[in-house]
Amino acid sequence: MRAALAVVLSGCSSAGTTTTTVTYVPVAGGTISFGMDQAPTGCNPHTPSGDTSATNVVLAAVLPSPFLVSSTGDVIPNPNLIQQSELVSTKPETIVYTLNPQAVWSDGVPITAKDFIYAWQQQRTDSDANRIR
Repeated sequence: MRAALAVVLSGCSSAGTTTTTVTYVPVAGGTISFGMDQAPTGCNPHTPSGDTSATNVVLAAVLPSPFLVSSTGDVIPNPNLIQQSELVSTKPETIVYTLNPQAVWSDGVPITAKDFIYAWQQQRTDSDANRIR
């Protein structure tokens, strides 16, 4: 079975600032197309060059995020990825996350701590292309 995502866009404007909300709705079959005023700059939103609104909008549909923003604006764990989080120390702040054992990438490969370690290493690299500023 093929799956696609339908995109529902809504915007509001206040004092020259436009806010766009993107909601991805899974549907069977089909394609996805939508217009943007800029192209994504890459596939890694965790780098200075990749942290653009266009990159984040496109990748939000395919990259799992350990946290979501609720309708009230609170940041909450994504239950599809995080089963439990526990604050174990405040100095230094240490939080232990337990991954949902059902969490998998789109190809069915399980998401593991190795994926988080890789992302962390990529975000703290000293290369000019990926340096956190």
